[in-house]
Amino acid sequence: MPYKEVVKQLKKYDSDTTVELSLNPGKKGLVEECQTRAEYEGYSVSFLASTTWRSSDLRTTEMTVGDIVALLKKKKLSKMTDRDFYGISNENSSDGDMDFSDIEWDKGTPEQIQDEASLYELYFKGDIDCDCTFNGLSSISISLIDDYITVDDEE
Repeated sequence: MPYKEVVKQLKKYDSDTTVELSLNPGKKGLVEECQTRAEYEGYSVSFLASTTWRSSDLRTTEMTVGDIVALLKKKKLSKMTDRDFYGISNENSSDGDMDFSDIEWDKGTPEQIQDEASLYELYFKGDIDCDCTFNGLSSISISLIDDYITVDDEE
């Protein structure tokens, strides 16, 4: 069982106790995909903006001690993905490379308009809906009422 000592320490708490988790996916470990809708010169465009972040700090307060114990019993941090957690928000990230794909303009949008529009600028002006994905973590910090536990990938 991975993280045997951490699990033992967590079992001191009621399994329904809510915890605050800080997740670190490691260097360039977080990809944030944002479906974006914007307007330029009266024409609508939608696109996917994908950012690979050099560093990031993810948080959730929607999981319990029982959720974390079950997860730590079955998976190493390096095998955990965004699908193993819920309620994650990207609290802080830096140095990202953004790529655009799935670009769809209104039918009949002139090519000149499409060519002169800056998707980067439209991204910041548009309506966005984002999801964060990662494949593996380098550490998890668990904040409880009177305790703070850090789990590293080396354990």
